[in-house]
Amino acid sequence: METSSAGCWTCKLRHRKCDAATPACAECDDRGIPCYGYGMKPSWMDGGAMEVKELTRIKKAVKQHCQDVRKARNNAQQLRKAAVQRSRQYSSRRRDDTQTNKSSSVFRPQMASTLMYYLDHVFAWLYPYFDFHSSLGDRGWLLSTLGNGGPLYQAAIALSALHQSAVPDRRTEQILRNQRAVHHHSQALRELRELSRNTGSRFSDNAQRVEFIASGLTLISYEILRADSKAYIFSQVFNGAEYDWLPHLNAVTGVVRELEPGLEHGAESPDFQSVHDFLIGETLWYDILACVSTDRAPRLSYRRWLEGATFDMANLMGCHTWAVTCIGDLAHLQEDTRSTYLDETINSSAVAVRAQRIEQRLREGAATLTLHTEAPMSAWITRVFSLAAIALSRTIGIRPSGSNSEVFGIISESINILGAWPRSISLQGLVWPLCIIGCMAEGDQQTFLEDLLNNYVKDTGEAGNGVTILRIIRDCWKAERYPGWDWRDTAFRSRPRVLLI
Repeated sequence: METSSAGCWTCKLRHRKCDAATPACAECDDRGIPCYGYGMKPSWMDGGAMEVKELTRIKKAVKQHCQDVRKARNNAQQLRKAAVQRSRQYSSRRRDDTQTNKSSSVFRPQMASTLMYYLDHVFAWLYPYFDFHSSLGDRGWLLSTLGNGGPLYQAAIALSALHQSAVPDRRTEQILRNQRAVHHHSQALRELRELSRNTGSRFSDNAQRVEFIASGLTLISYEILRADSKAYIFSQVFNGAEYDWLPHLNAVTGVVRELEPGLEHGAESPDFQSVHDFLIGETLWYDILACVSTDRAPRLSYRRWLEGATFDMANLMGCHTWAVTCIGDLAHLQEDTRSTYLDETINSSAVAVRAQRIEQRLREGAATLTLHTEAPMSAWITRVFSLAAIALSRTIGIRPSGSNSEVFGIISESINILGAWPRSISLQGLVWPLCIIGCMAEGDQQTFLEDLLNNYVKDTGEAGNGVTILRIIRDCWKAERYPGWDWRDTAFRSRPRVLLI
């Protein structure tokens, strides 16, 4: 069969000069279109209808890419002055020149489309319940930090490329996006290591701290998406990615621990304070929700952070602060429960009383949330998280009152809420409660949840933890529920740890 000797097949089709670069030529890469390489002649290049159809498709893709580039440039012109001003307010003088030089290269045409995809689609996937009208709603800091061209920029490009590859299209495009994701992921790791080497664990410069924390959190999302993706390259190259997020979380919490809760770390700039709140809130969220699978207590002083916070976690993650605090308390309770088995001097009755008090707080808080068609989104989300937390509290080993009928009733109440769930509210951010509720479900409850989760996976594709939690839940349903059976043994302790977000 014929092979291409004068450039890639895409450039030959478009009659463009090709630099023959690999894995994709610059002409194709700059325009965000598939580069069909230099090997065998594609089947569609038949000189007839298939070739015309492919040329038409590529022309449309080029046109769409040009529109994205123009949109990115317009947004950049509108936001750059404000973003650079924010950056200067909390950046050290010695980095100003470096950041200015880097930011001039970020909005190159070949990357503009990917960055716009991150801002328009990936951000919504990461924060499905984010309140743009709250004090956290200004994303100018994000554009400013991306404009530095540092590790966050690389991590965001990697995550965007991987997210795009989770939406099935032509195999060639999927492979190229995965290759781009791998390249930028590796670059992000290198730049983060360099940043850590230059600063240690303490960051005297606020901008560097923002860069490090935001990059680490983005890489956590990358690992979660990579673990659940069935994309061509990753299905053959990577294993155990469900656990690769933990080193990033440890690194981020290590940096946050150097800060003092209650202090205004962004006092020199109100804009920086909102950035600080955003990143601290997200870190606390990951730190607390990770405990159910890592079998450890939160690493951060979440109570001190949240009690002095000027924002509600519902503005960021949809779940009210009081419920998040209770979930963190349950993680500490679980750790103390393990200690009672090892140390007989610890009062198990006192631990049981703590469990009852946590459940009481959850029920009292949930009782204030009335669910109806006009109810705020946070009411629905917090109710489901609260019920999942109550069910979780009933599985703590020393709890004397966790009968099967009581747990069954809690799961039934959760299912009733999910059955009336408003179509306008995504299930994307409910991975943690859905997994807990699903693992404890029995009988007809399982049928409802299986249908719900199958539709959830169908809607989200490979973008998220849907496939992973469905696999975990089915394993729990198959398990023999002997007296004393702990669903976490089946769900987490025989497999790599999963971050349920």
